[in-house]
Amino acid sequence: MLHVFGLPIDSVRNDLAFALELVDRSTKEVLWQKQYSASHEAMFWFYTFRFRTDFYYDRLLDEMMPTIISDLATTLQQNRNVNSLTPRR
Repeated sequence: MLHVFGLPIDSVRNDLAFALELVDRSTKEVLWQKQYSASHEAMFWFYTFRFRTDFYYDRLLDEMMPTIISDLATTLQQNRNVNSLTPRR
């Protein structure tokens, strides 16, 4: 029924998904790996003259970072032998 009146004006959906791996450089052993994903949906009911964005990937990544850091920190604490993870000079 709302489409008869031209509503909603617009809608947006962004999906962000990726996998991360922590690999021991000397042994090539995968110490940690995990997949992350997030979505954002928005519906706009009114037309505004200001410019709005349709891409929310930066916000999705900002929301996922605390979880990613926590997961990685937990893994590093469980694997005390992290000497081979330090960068080579």
